Amino acid sequence: MYVIWEAVPCLVGVVAFLTYTKIRGEAPPVSIGFTAMVLFNLLRFPLGVFPDMINNYVKAKISLQRIHGFLVSTEVEGLPMLEQLGTPSDETVIELTKVTTAWNSTEFVENSPSHRIVLRSLDLLIPRKSFTVIIGTTGSGKTSLLQGSILGEAITLSGSRYCGGRISYSSQTSWIQNATLRENILFGETYEAER
Repeated sequence: MYVIWEAVPCLVGVVAFLTYTKIRGEAPPVSIGFTAMVLFNLLRFPLGVFPDMINNYVKAKISLQRIHGFLVSTEVEGLPMLEQLGTPSDETVIELTKVTTAWNSTEFVENSPSHRIVLRSLDLLIPRKSFTVIIGTTGSGKTSLLQGSILGEAITLSGSRYCGGRISYSSQTSWIQNATLRENILFGETYEAER
């Protein structure tokens, strides 16, 4: 491919001189020949950069559309504190009552198959000083529950969400090492056949 890319300017010059000779019936004078060669050489760089410019333009346009979509999206409210609502929070850290959330409120249409409801009519009560684990298969809604409903990154369509203190969240990003399956499982530890 690189050879073709480098050969195209030479081929353009040859075709241009052959066309000139065919139309005029004579070889081009030296002044026209050298001038044309200099102009073809000057066009080499802009024509080489042109595909990259188109690619960069498309990337910039897509990026601006994404930024625009983010800037015009509706603001998501955080969890109100239970103390502010007059509810005792001695026993409760997080309380969700009949919460329905969606990731994108602009596409939500009630009773329509096109709506993007993430969780519907969710009830959750997490007591203070408890060890709560959320488990499930891939795509079962763990992230939607944590990020969308509890942290408030999704739009709350109905229900109430309350927090009885501060929340911190550390997301889990799955990754795999460039190693064997055994090394990925052992993660640097020695292999014990009994285990």
